[in-house]
Amino acid sequence: PTWDYRYYYENGHYALGNKLEADSGQQIVNYPKQHIENGKIKNAETQRRFKRLTRVFKKLRYKMISDGLQVDDAVTSFLLECLVWNTPNYVFAEIDWNARVREAIRYLYHQTTSDDQCKEWVEVSKELYLFQGGRKWTRQGVNLFLVSAWNYLEFE
Repeated sequence: PTWDYRYYYENGHYALGNKLEADSGQQIVNYPKQHIENGKIKNAETQRRFKRLTRVFKKLRYKMISDGLQVDDAVTSFLLECLVWNTPNYVFAEIDWNARVREAIRYLYHQTTSDDQCKEWVEVSKELYLFQGGRKWTRQGVNLFLVSAWNYLEFE
């Protein structure tokens, strides 16, 4: 079961989310309504390419695994969606899908080479930081995944 969870801002407003307790005792908070709404906005801003590029990244991950490459379990479908969401809209305007994937990986790789460049990145909901707060994934793990994806696709 989940419970309503409210995160209160300094101005008295709050974000309504969900909270659940995992079998391990860890409390997990998410904001599904904000996630859905922000995903729709990004998709509209990118001529419906956000959801499509997200699917490409997810399928790429599964293909790498099925071909025997080591992919960190922490690199989840949810994380990949968040990474694509943090990719600037101009990348989605590339001429074709090969160029979009290449430029998205290039951008994400360069931004994840140090904490300073991606420390403000957030989940699609915009309510939780992507690389802060003891997440199961790390910036370094994401960066290694991007190097592997680049090499797997044989980009130059």
